[in-house]
Amino acid sequence: MLMTVLRGKLAIQQSKALIRIFRSMKDYIVETRGLVSQRDLLCVSMQTAENAEAIRSVQSTMLTQQKEISDQQKAIADQQKKILEHDDILTRITK
Repeated sequence: MLMTVLRGKLAIQQSKALIRIFRSMKDYIVETRGLVSQRDLLCVSMQTAENAEAIRSVQSTMLTQQKEISDQQKAIADQQKKILEHDDILTRITK
């Protein structure tokens, strides 16, 4: 899930936790198929909606952080380029 898009430690942890949660929900539903009431299904549905919102929130935060890091990397690369150009100019002048 998230770890296929983002490679961070948090993304991997979140994805593994989500997989465990969905597996637990599926196992619970299968084991109690005959015992599940409308109320239980409603609770599972509500929890799923909450989980989906939490996932969207985490994804949004991680994408924002990824963009900030990308912007910082670009700024550093630009600074390095300017330094190299400056060094090149100094080398030409001193020759």
